[in-house]
Amino acid sequence: MDIRVEFDAKAALRTIGEIGRSKTAEAVRRGLLESCRLVQSEARSRHQFTSRTGVLERSIEYRLERGSLVGVVKISDAAPYGVFVHEPTGIYGPTKERYQIRPKRKQALRWAADGKLHFARLVNHPGSPADRFLYEAADRSRERIRKIFARHIQKAVRAEKGG
Repeated sequence: MDIRVEFDAKAALRTIGEIGRSKTAEAVRRGLLESCRLVQSEARSRHQFTSRTGVLERSIEYRLERGSLVGVVKISDAAPYGVFVHEPTGIYGPTKERYQIRPKRKQALRWAADGKLHFARLVNHPGSPADRFLYEAADRSRERIRKIFARHIQKAVRAEKGG
């Protein structure tokens, strides 16, 4: 589950004609970095899940793919449960069915609810609804991302033309 930031290729080709390929690529790279940071910040600050430790928020990372002008925002392996928070599971997910949870190393599961401890050898978990905070952050940031790229390209064109 990744968020990809792409750009208008026709506008990039026009800019390449004006200022050259390397300067256009550098302007796009700067725009990608700033856009990825924006989506990361937006996803970290505006989500629906209850954060207890902050690990999931800190695991939202971004990077530029080597050799191409592609920015990726994703949940790192620091929070392997992140995909289950982001995508729906159980009755909310694609199977629309509850799933069983069994203990891995002990004889029973244990949890606290209503001020009491509960024990069971097996539970049928209904699953959890999705909190697609990465997609929502990208959608909320769409217009700002467009402006970021426009600003970086205009800055490169002005620098090339000496203004």
